[in-house]
Amino acid sequence: MPRVIKHPEIRRAEILDAAFAMFIERGYDNVSLNDIIDGAGLSKGMLYHHFASKEALLEALFDRITEKTYEVLAPIIAAKDVDPKRRLEQLLTASREDRLRSVEFSRSVFVSLLRPESRDLYHRIEAAWAKRMRPILTQLVWEGVKAGAFKTDDPEGAGDLILQVQMAAKYLVEQGATARTLRERDAAASALEKRIEFHAKVISDALGLKRILTFGPPDFARKFIKALNPVGRARKA
Repeated sequence: MPRVIKHPEIRRAEILDAAFAMFIERGYDNVSLNDIIDGAGLSKGMLYHHFASKEALLEALFDRITEKTYEVLAPIIAAKDVDPKRRLEQLLTASREDRLRSVEFSRSVFVSLLRPESRDLYHRIEAAWAKRMRPILTQLVWEGVKAGAFKTDDPEGAGDLILQVQMAAKYLVEQGATARTLRERDAAASALEKRIEFHAKVISDALGLKRILTFGPPDFARKFIKALNPVGRARKA
């Protein structure tokens, strides 16, 4: 039977689909490149033609998820007729809702990315997302200043602050995701919830707002941490 020749983008997508499914089912550390080769029906040469390493494949998966996240946010970004404050709240809420939707993938790779040898990859993924979102947030803040909704002399700095405060709570997510007891996990979720409230106040102050911004979804921290570290993985204290 003749070998089927597929367009490179189709073949690349098939490899990513196979890897995505395996990472969710077994966890990133428990899947080898040979597993992915077998699952996607490839030769080693074909896999390495598209991805030089398992880490490169994971980075491509994050790029795909980032692009899908951007597609979710795009209508909010483009809604110029919506009040800037409301649009910022919608943007941050939609971003967190998307994190909940993609939590299965996050759970399958998150702990692996926390290992010392994976930190560089983790930072590259964070940097790529920040690079994508910084000009968007800067533009949104600038539009808010122009409309009289925000008060700041540094829209880019305000946009960067929004990004940085979100990343600053990463260690609480790590604590919840790696907790060995329910008490530790729930304590991390509670701390994250308080930190989100504090960040909302910091962002609101930076934008000169009298009313503190609200962005959800409601009880996000508890839902997200619980999904990252289900009851089956955390023992009772």
